[in-house]
Amino acid sequence: MTTNASEKSSTPRILVIGATGYTGRAVVAQLAERPATKVWAHIRPDSSALPDWQERVKAWENVELSTAAWEEEAIRAELARLEPTHIFLLLGTTKARGRQGTDSAVADTYEAVDYGLTHMVLEANKATAQPGRVIYLSAIGVKQGTTNPYLKVRARIEAELQAASVSWASVRASFISGPDRGESRPLERIGSVASKPLFAALGALGAKSLSERYQPRTGAELAALLIDCALNPELSGILHLDDIVRG
Repeated sequence: MTTNASEKSSTPRILVIGATGYTGRAVVAQLAERPATKVWAHIRPDSSALPDWQERVKAWENVELSTAAWEEEAIRAELARLEPTHIFLLLGTTKARGRQGTDSAVADTYEAVDYGLTHMVLEANKATAQPGRVIYLSAIGVKQGTTNPYLKVRARIEAELQAASVSWASVRASFISGPDRGESRPLERIGSVASKPLFAALGALGAKSLSERYQPRTGAELAALLIDCALNPELSGILHLDDIVRG
């Protein structure tokens, strides 16, 4: 599909980094339903999920794959080629995945994936002629000085965003869980299900903002909020989900 200069300037050009994850899959699927957007789902070229995604995107007219390798020069070249107006940064691994090992050339650790790859994209974006708006998936509980490894890398990324001269939003989400999540996270799922009645009660009692901020979200529910945030430039800086709901 060819795009002329005027179309390129008015059409959101969205790159989803972390497209194979639970939230990333939902973001891509929902963006595919917005024909006025041009979307690239990033899949590393050696990913075992690549064949499945090559088939998946055939059904979507506005979605293509980005298969740039996780190397600084390759990522810089890819951003220069795609010229994204928006970049979703949804990368994240788990301790369990790190222990199991994968076929990836990148170690499955918080430092290598959650920080290192995200940092690589941020640096490449800053180096482009027109940096894209960054939507970063962070987490409730992030603060500078934390010693929790998961939260610590997110605090570092937020600090880099605050120092960057680009449009950005860091969305601090609560539990992300649902019956459609392929990866087994039983404790997270139990906590998500058990807490839903509590947050529903808080909302009914008038604490709607608190309920919206902390209640668990499925990948699809979170994806919808992240997309709303991305396309509303007035939503910027460090945000919680209730900030997006209020708009």
